[in-house]
Amino acid sequence: MATTTAAIASRDAAPHGRSPRRWGWPGEGATDWLDALLPLIFALQLFRSQELLATGLLLIWLALRLVSQAVRQVRQRPAGTPWAALMLGLLLVNVRVVLFGEESSPSGPSDMLMVVLGLAAGAGRRPASWRASLQWIGLATVPVVLLLALHWPGSLDFSTPLDVVIQQKKVGIGGLNRLATLAMLFSVCAAYGGLLEKTGWKRLALLATALLGYGLCLRTGSRLALLAPLLAMAMAYLISRARGRLKAGQAALLALGGSAALAAVMSLWWFVLAPSSGRNLLSDLGRLKAAACYGGIAFSGQNRFLYGIGFGTRAREFCTAATAQARGDGWRPMGHAHNSVAQILGETGSLGLLALVLLLVILAMAIRLRLRHTPLRLAWGREGTTLTEAAIALDLLLLFNALATTVFLINPASQCLIGYLAVTALWGLPAAAAPEPAPAGRWPPAEPGATASPAGDQASPPEPADPPLTTAT
Repeated sequence: MATTTAAIASRDAAPHGRSPRRWGWPGEGATDWLDALLPLIFALQLFRSQELLATGLLLIWLALRLVSQAVRQVRQRPAGTPWAALMLGLLLVNVRVVLFGEESSPSGPSDMLMVVLGLAAGAGRRPASWRASLQWIGLATVPVVLLLALHWPGSLDFSTPLDVVIQQKKVGIGGLNRLATLAMLFSVCAAYGGLLEKTGWKRLALLATALLGYGLCLRTGSRLALLAPLLAMAMAYLISRARGRLKAGQAALLALGGSAALAAVMSLWWFVLAPSSGRNLLSDLGRLKAAACYGGIAFSGQNRFLYGIGFGTRAREFCTAATAQARGDGWRPMGHAHNSVAQILGETGSLGLLALVLLLVILAMAIRLRLRHTPLRLAWGREGTTLTEAAIALDLLLLFNALATTVFLINPASQCLIGYLAVTALWGLPAAAAPEPAPAGRWPPAEPGATASPAGDQASPPEPADPPLTTAT
């Protein structure tokens, strides 16, 4: 009997997170290939003529992901409610709205809908499946860079700013800010996909792709894209490695102090020493005015503190005078708040802001839970990298983007990807959370049920097979 139980446990913790086939639909590990569609989707989005096809493929990918989630939930709890099936129904009744953009620009309810559906598609997935997803998403850098290079206008050399090329070629990915956000996400995903990979040539290929993605970040000319990926990865590294070596207050002080020092150096260059420092200062002051105006809508009366001003162009019209900037053909207002918190507060009021706070609390709880079940003393090198560290870096990167731009507007694919990557840590919310799998390079793994020693010389037990989705209390 003991031998049979051990065999079943070994099968359930098989490599690549494949769960046994019980009926019909394959196990979760067998659907990892679905994320291979993401590089194709983002490559197609570069061309406005292919936006409809790209959005259609995105909706197909999202529907298949939700079907996979629903099947897994039915297998785990046949008597429970498969919430992913409810989300799938919500997607199906909004296909036309998302596919044909039947909403007022620049914002609408479908923006948040796509983020929430991305959250639902990613929540509760197994660690091995997440590692495969990080690799596929990171590889999206390659077709995007190649297509940008192949379709570079012949009249321009490669030193031309990327925003000029985007305007000339009418790139449909959502503009320079959306491209910069995607480049940041691609590069960090490729970096952690490589660091978590055990096969040498795959690791080198993914790390090279991460460098290519960071090069794209630099070409966008965005100072956020220059700083945010490095800062997010550095903070995640310190949080993961310092836990067993420093007290909580010391670790927090080190992370905040290092981040403040790096931000100060970058600000000194950007606002004082850079050749375009005067223009940079005016640009950022304009962004701050826009964020202040959009956030101030909630305090303008007419119950807007509770409900906001609504979607569409209402917020932009309200802030026309405050955000007007000189353009080539006259004065135009900024199209959005350049700050996600201010945009949400202005359009949806304190209720929308409460929803954002709830999401942040859930993610913080998930990361805290994962850290509690990760070895205290991780190695300083690559072998100490964990999926929890990747989740922290991605959530920090999304937070930086949310504070610096209105990250959830315009592009359905980027909206969905934001929600999908935000819940990387939500595989750590089962009722009886198992420790994270041993970092790459740790072999053999500990016996099931073992816990890490304070010295960190004992590896974590294998990942659980399809953990339940009930929230820990």
